[in-house]
This record gives sequence, structure tokens and C-alpha cells, in this order.
Amino acid sequence: MATTFPQGQAFQNLAAAHLHNKDFATAERAARAARDICRKDGKWQGDAAGILSMAEVLLAEAKVDDAVDLAKEAQSLYSEHSDRRGEAKALNFATGPAASLDH
Repeated sequence: MATTFPQGQAFQNLAAAHLHNKDFATAERAARAARDICRKDGKWQGDAAGILSMAEVLLAEAKVDDAVDLAKEAQSLYSEHSDRRGEAKALNFATGPAASLDH
């Protein structure tokens, strides 16, 4: 998928790599940087994707409630912009893997 937010995408890729290596602190910082860059540039899609990346990191750290909260935030952002595919992805995250680990 072509992206209009290359810096944000680079940080998302970095977050995924650090998450794969279980370097959670660095993965979280990279995901947060992706979100912040896109948010600052007004790229709501990158903002939402960065939020979901942060949720993935928190889920990997077993911070389920925080991960679900972020997924819901991303879902709201996608919904606000009528992006049904993104909204479904965020909803699936919030009610799928994260919800199954809760309690």
C-alpha cells in the first residue's frame, strides 16, 4: 500500500522490528513517534495506524486494558473519517486478540 506519510511508516516498521525482538520500550517509542509525526502533519490515517501499533506493543507486554483503549481510540478516528476498513481492523483488534486475553 502506497503511503503519503513515509516518516511515519518508517517508524512503524521500526516499531514492528523492535517488537519482533521483544524490545518493548524501543518499539513503543517508535510507534509513538510514528503517531506523533503523522498527527503533527495532519495525516489522520498514519495517526490511527500509529495508535494501533502502540496497541500491538502494549498487548505484547500484556497491558491488555491499555491496548484495548488505544484500539478503541483508533477505531473512533477511523469512524470519524468514514474509513470502514480501518474501523473494522481496530474493532477486530479491540474485540479479538486483546479481548481474549482480558481477565
